[in-house]
Amino acid sequence: MLTTDSGEIIQRIDTRAEFDALFQTGATVTAGALTELKFLIDRTEKQLYFLPPEFAFHFDFYQRALNGPLDNAEFNQRAYNRPDRDFIPGTVTSYDSFVDPATGKRGQICFSYWPTDKFDVTLLSQTRDILRGGLAFLPPGSDLAFRPGGPIQQRIVNELRAQIVAAGLTVRTNLEISRGLGYIALSVGTAVGKLVIVEPGAAVPVLSRTEAVAFLGDVPADAPPVAAIFTTTVQTYNSHLGIKYRQDDTPYFYKSFTAAELDSLRGLAGKFVSVVTDVKDASVVEATSEQAKEYIDRVKPKGRVRLSPNLGENSARGYADLAERVVGPEGGWEAAALAAYGRKTCGVVELSRLHLAGTFALTEPGAPQVIAPAETIGIPANWYVRFMRKAVDGKGRKFADRAHDMIGDSRFNDPVWRTRALAKLRKAMVEAELPKSLRKNLLEQVVRPYLDLHPYARSARLRSSSPVVEDSGGALPNMAGAFDSDTARWKPGTKADKTAENCLSAIAASLQYVWASVWNDRALAELTWHNVDLDVGSVTMAVLVTPNEDNELANGVVRVNRDLAGFFSITGETQFGENLVTNPEAGATPDTWIDGNYDVLDGVERQDISYERESNLHPGDPKRPHAFTDNEIRAVYEAMRKLRPHFAELDGRAPEDYLDECEVKITSAGRVLIKQERCWVD
Repeated sequence: MLTTDSGEIIQRIDTRAEFDALFQTGATVTAGALTELKFLIDRTEKQLYFLPPEFAFHFDFYQRALNGPLDNAEFNQRAYNRPDRDFIPGTVTSYDSFVDPATGKRGQICFSYWPTDKFDVTLLSQTRDILRGGLAFLPPGSDLAFRPGGPIQQRIVNELRAQIVAAGLTVRTNLEISRGLGYIALSVGTAVGKLVIVEPGAAVPVLSRTEAVAFLGDVPADAPPVAAIFTTTVQTYNSHLGIKYRQDDTPYFYKSFTAAELDSLRGLAGKFVSVVTDVKDASVVEATSEQAKEYIDRVKPKGRVRLSPNLGENSARGYADLAERVVGPEGGWEAAALAAYGRKTCGVVELSRLHLAGTFALTEPGAPQVIAPAETIGIPANWYVRFMRKAVDGKGRKFADRAHDMIGDSRFNDPVWRTRALAKLRKAMVEAELPKSLRKNLLEQVVRPYLDLHPYARSARLRSSSPVVEDSGGALPNMAGAFDSDTARWKPGTKADKTAENCLSAIAASLQYVWASVWNDRALAELTWHNVDLDVGSVTMAVLVTPNEDNELANGVVRVNRDLAGFFSITGETQFGENLVTNPEAGATPDTWIDGNYDVLDGVERQDISYERESNLHPGDPKRPHAFTDNEIRAVYEAMRKLRPHFAELDGRAPEDYLDECEVKITSAGRVLIKQERCWVD
C-alpha cells in the first residue's frame, strides 16, 4: 500500500476484513449484494489499484490519486469498449450466501465491467488473473467469476461461449446468483423480542412489537409491526413490509435454514432472542428479559404526537377543482390541501396533470401509451369525522364515543383484547347506516359526477389517503400499506336514477370499509407505538376515488435509483396479473430488474434492462415471457425520468436528491398506468 497526496494507493488486499472495509453501497433489487469494490487496472504499467470508498468514479481516482494526465474524454476512449484498451475499470462484488447448485460450495466473488462495456476472452482472463493476485486472501486458483452486467454483455458471452470454456473462465449471471442466494437481508438492524414461530399454513397469532417472528411459510401482507421478521420464503424488496422495516432499521430477512437450524429455532420458541442482520448473514440467539426490556425502552418513541388534519374542507372535489388547490403559489405542495385530502390523492392529481399536459406522450413508434388515473375525485377527511360523530352502532352509540371509550379502557394495551375490540368496531362501522347528510353529499358530489364522467362504469376504486398520517412532516414514518382500499361494484338499473342508487349503495359500503381501516391492527400498532392521539381530531381518513381497472396484465413497483455515475436508472419489481407486488400472495416472487442508460462513448442512449430475478408465476401469454415487456419497461423509464423533477420541485428538493417510487399497472388494453407516486423510503 502506497500513500500519495490524495490518500491511499491500495494494490493488494491481504485479509477478508480489509476487503469488506473497502465496500461501497451498490445498486441492487434483490439485496443479494449490497456492496461493491471498484478496481482499475493499468495495462501499460501492469498495475492493479483498488479504489478507496471516497472515489465514486474511476476517472476521479485516476486523476486525483494517480495524477493521470488524460482528461475525462481521453480516459474513457482508452478505458472502455476496446479489447486493446490501456485501462480496465471494473467492480468486484461478493455474494457470500450464494450456493453453487452443482458443487454445494458456498460463496462467490465476481468481477464485472460497466454494463455496456465490450470485451474479449483475453480481457476477461487478464482481469481475473490480475485480480486473483491482488486479492491475496483468496486461496490459490480461487474461482473468481465474471458477472455480465446485462443483455448487451450476455450476448457477447453467448458469442464467446466456446472460448470462455476453453479459457477456464466461470460466468455467473444475475439470475444464477439470485437463484442460488441462501440469504437476503431486506432490512438490516438489531432487535430483541420473544420468538414466535408460525408454521406453514398455521393461523397467525396476535402479534406485537415485543415479539420476533419466524414465518416458516408465507409472510402475510397485513402482518403488524413486530420487533423482527424472518422467513424461509423469498420476499419482495419493494413490498409494503420491505419498505416499512427498512425505514425503521428493523431486522427483516430471508434465509434458507437447514433442518438443524430449524430445530434449533423451534427450541427457542417462547424465549427472548436477539436478532442481528447485516448484508452477509443474520443471527438469532437467546437473550434475557432484561435485554428485551432495555431494547424496547431504547427504541420506543417518547412524547405524544398530535396530528393536525385540515377539517375545514367539507367538499368532495373532482380533478379540476383539486388541480387548482394542491400546488401553492411558490410551486410547492399546498399544505392545506395535503392536510384535507392526503398525499396520495394530491399525488395522483399531479400525475393526471402531467398526463394531460402531454408529458407522457409517445416518443417512439410502437411504444405503449402511458397514462395516469383519469378524472379522480377526492373525499376530504372531514367526511370521516362527520361519520364518526354522527353514525351510530347497533346500540345507538356514536362511533367517536365508542372509539374514545375503547382507547380509554385499561385493557387497550393488551394486544389480544385490543385485536378483538378493533375487529368489532370495524364490523360495526361497515354495517352502520350512513347518516343522511353524508349520503346526500355522497350522491351529489361523488356518485352523480362519477357517473357523468364514466356513464358505462360499473365499478370504482376507493383508495385510502390518510392526511397528515401519510405525510406528517417527520412526526411519523411512512405508513404505506397501513390502511385498506376497496373496489365498489354495482349493477345497472333500468333507469339512470336506479343506476345511481345502486352506485350510491356500493360506494357507501366501500367508503365505510376504507374508513374502518383506520382501526385495523397494523395501523393501530404503528400509531400507538408512536404515541399518536387517536381521537377523530387527530387521526382521520380521506379517500381517493378513481376508475377501477380489472383484468390487468401485470403490476409493479418502480423506483428511481441514486444517480449512478451521473446516469439515470430505475429498479423495478413486476409481477404477472393481479398478484400485487406491494402485497404478494401465496409465496409469489416477482421479476426484479434494473434499467438505465449507461452509454459511455457513443452519445446514443441505450437502455440496458438487467434482470436479477424472474417471477415464480407462469405467464398466460407466450408473447409475454416477463411480467413487463421491454417496451413497457422503457416507457416506464421515460415516464419516471420526466416525472421526477416535477415531484422534486413540489417537495422543494433538487431532482438528483429526490428518489421516488411509483405503483404501475399494465391494463387489459396494454397501456402503462402510473397509479401512484410517493417519495422512496430507505
